[in-house]
Amino acid sequence: MVKSSKIYVRATTIFLILGMLVGCSSPYGKMVDNTTAPTTASNAAQSSTTALVEETKGPVITISQLVHDRGTIPSNEGTLEDNWFTQAVDKILLEKFNIKIKYVTVPNAQREQKLATLLAAGDAPDVCMTNDNVMLMNYSRNGGLVDLAPYMDEYAGNIKQYHSAEWIKNAQIDGKQTRLIMPSLFMADATWVRQDWLDKTGLKAPTSPDEFYNMLKAFKAQDPGKAGDRMLPFALAKNFSQIEVAMLQGFLKTPPTGEKLMTPWQLWPEAKDMLRFLNKLYNEELMGEFILDADTSKYKAAITTGVLGSTINTANYMGHSAYGNLEDTLQKTVPEAHFVPTYPWKDPACGDEYIYSMFVNSPVTTLQFFIPKTCEHPLEAFKYMDYKSSKDYAILAISGVEGADFKYVDGIPVPIDPAKFKDHVSWIGAQYAYLIQNAFVNDQTALKKVYASNFINKLSYNTFVNDCITGPLATKYADPIINADRPTFTKYRADLGVKWASAEAKMILGTEVDFDKNFADGLAQFKAEGGDAVAEENLKLYQTQYGN
Repeated sequence: MVKSSKIYVRATTIFLILGMLVGCSSPYGKMVDNTTAPTTASNAAQSSTTALVEETKGPVITISQLVHDRGTIPSNEGTLEDNWFTQAVDKILLEKFNIKIKYVTVPNAQREQKLATLLAAGDAPDVCMTNDNVMLMNYSRNGGLVDLAPYMDEYAGNIKQYHSAEWIKNAQIDGKQTRLIMPSLFMADATWVRQDWLDKTGLKAPTSPDEFYNMLKAFKAQDPGKAGDRMLPFALAKNFSQIEVAMLQGFLKTPPTGEKLMTPWQLWPEAKDMLRFLNKLYNEELMGEFILDADTSKYKAAITTGVLGSTINTANYMGHSAYGNLEDTLQKTVPEAHFVPTYPWKDPACGDEYIYSMFVNSPVTTLQFFIPKTCEHPLEAFKYMDYKSSKDYAILAISGVEGADFKYVDGIPVPIDPAKFKDHVSWIGAQYAYLIQNAFVNDQTALKKVYASNFINKLSYNTFVNDCITGPLATKYADPIINADRPTFTKYRADLGVKWASAEAKMILGTEVDFDKNFADGLAQFKAEGGDAVAEENLKLYQTQYGN
């Protein structure tokens, strides 16, 4: 079993609000024009810097890197191959390692297909990243990737600072260190509840499934939001998303073992208890559904118009700008409205221990970095990868340059001119990537402040810092990393997901009388059409890797 006492913040990166360069006395030096795209003069200055380095250190070595072009760079910022950020990185790398970077761009939407084509042709950049676990394992086994182990002792100072020894080892493929995996930052999902509805019904935040059920009954009976027929005590987005990572643990009486975490959750005995609970909520008109709401617009409207009393979603969902400032919009209609994160999914048999969150945390979904065997300068490429694992690189990519884009306040970067952040900084990190997801991953106090700084108002800021990141307990249970090929999982994964979603909807939305039959039919289909085979493969690989 993989158990961690650390707090992780979810797989999608939350960027800081930062500023843009202003004025003529730029801390970037002559390499950067503060108001326009890179010019001939700035390029000439860069060439002059390169020539000086070559004169003192010998020929400059060029290393190429894959870049995911998301089409978000503003026209006045230059190109992905040449802009203030690429120039700043080149300046640092020339001084530190006598190397410069050539950026090879591919459209983000076709990034895996384009990378596969480049690798097959022997034209892949020196530093690449991918989410295609199967492709990477095949290349590693066929000798197509550089073994990074010879460089780890002497040149991996930043990597070892931010990647644990266990994480580095688990990235190996068949015992060879042919890749590094970016440590992903996750945060547990929260069960959001309208605090003003709790106040009006005289209830406290629920701490168990039974208390959650009783809360919904009170919401339905008393209609504290005066929503009438539109009132929804509880609802989930789209196809009942997040139940297996946020609700299932409320029906466990003991923490899950590693073997259990490697078993598809649909096969857990507790899955039936959870789905029966949801079926009960639906049949008692305590839960709405948004199955056909693919873009979540109707779901969000239920939140912002004040008719939804509770839901499950990411722990920054109500207060973050990325989701549309939902609570701020709600408060324009209902000024006293306020969502609070609660954690009711704990069986009383567990005592004081929350089985806080279970989530996928494996190379199947996590960005992996590697150096193709075609690289002519693998040592220099590895030095660059180590720099991309540094706090300095993460701050530059996410926050810009101190004094020009941000200043430190209470130990974290704060924008000098937030209004200019979008054009100057926000497009950088996701396209160039880095091997650590945040510069403060080793400092939990600073990390909470950093993530909270992107919230719209003080109310949401406090909610996020005090509740969402920390939660009631820092314990988490994650799917173990498996660094072997999973052909059965790959074969059945997509079809199983689609078919289970249909069967699951029938279980939840059917009558209570039909639940047992609907569940038995859906589970039998899941097992017969690949579920049992995936479970058998997962357990065999887990036992081989972890010796259990």
